[in-house]
Amino acid sequence: MSVVLLSHDVDWENSFAPAITFAKAEASLQTRSTFFIQTKYVSDANSHAFFFGKNLEDIRGLFSSGHSIGSHSIIHSRGFNKFELGTGGEEYPVYQPRGTGFDTATGASVFGEMRVSKLASNCWMGKFRGSTLTFSGRGTCAFSQRCPKRCSAAGTGSIPLLLRMTS
Repeated sequence: MSVVLLSHDVDWENSFAPAITFAKAEASLQTRSTFFIQTKYVSDANSHAFFFGKNLEDIRGLFSSGHSIGSHSIIHSRGFNKFELGTGGEEYPVYQPRGTGFDTATGASVFGEMRVSKLASNCWMGKFRGSTLTFSGRGTCAFSQRCPKRCSAAGTGSIPLLLRMTS
């Protein structure tokens, strides 16, 4: 027996349209895949924030049509292996990593990239009843007060943690 695992990295603002195209092609073949989504809610030297608006709707659509959604970090730095471990208590909105170059960053930690990206995925995908998120036109985001508390209480939440980092 053979098995093929399909995965897609959605790791920059122009990756969403091709992700939808791939999802439609897979649906026509009656198959599904995993989309590793970068939860880029901060702008930095490497790229603009893009985890809001239509992109969130696209992610919800992928998930509701049976695809798996995994975390692809927040800033997607090639310097991930140089990050401090962190405390494991990093939370949005305090966690504000910034890529300063292709493989350098400030304010980033291993736990921050994993934990906050995971919690962001759960909350922003509406996995918790009563949680809402609004974004301004500039890409800054604001949770309802209930969302961080529910996400924190839920730990890793209801979507399995799938972390993919490239280095």
